[in-house]
Amino acid sequence: MLCGTAVATVEAIGWISRRAGRAFAVTRNAMVLVVLVCAIISTRLWGASPLAADYDSIWPLRSDSRAELKTAAIAMVPSDASLSTAYNIAPHVTHREKVYEFPVPWCNINWGVNGENLDDPGQVQWLLIDRTLVGSPRDQALLDDLLHGEFSIVSEQNGIVVAHRVQPAAEPPGPNPAPGHCYPRPSLRNYP
Repeated sequence: MLCGTAVATVEAIGWISRRAGRAFAVTRNAMVLVVLVCAIISTRLWGASPLAADYDSIWPLRSDSRAELKTAAIAMVPSDASLSTAYNIAPHVTHREKVYEFPVPWCNINWGVNGENLDDPGQVQWLLIDRTLVGSPRDQALLDDLLHGEFSIVSEQNGIVVAHRVQPAAEPPGPNPAPGHCYPRPSLRNYP
């Protein structure tokens, strides 16, 4: 798609410039300048280059001071256990058959093609969560609810929580929630 867009941009500049007659060079240069300015603005707003506004958050320039804690936390979870985890830990545990990115499978977020066939949250045996990444009030309420009923904390160090299921799910999950929504839970009554 990017190649096609680039070729179409070059062809459009050429086509418009040829129709400008005597002002061919001026028109071409002006259009190239417009494309360049748009590219710089786009890179600043949404890019991943050093010019981008969020460059430091996209490409951390420092090592993670909690990397050893995360590695130790991963080692606590049995290799065949199903778990819901933080997005920055998920790549390190994907050898498992069932790995979810919290708040999945309780909430239908980034699941499947159209959010269909969300798994039963009662199948999740472990939580491996980086509390610093649980930002939304809904997700915080869900995590607190899970940790005060269905799961027991095995370890919590510097915001890295490892918890094991100690009770079955409070309620059957019910019908698949719509994308962006959660299975009904008392702690989530005030959230979609």
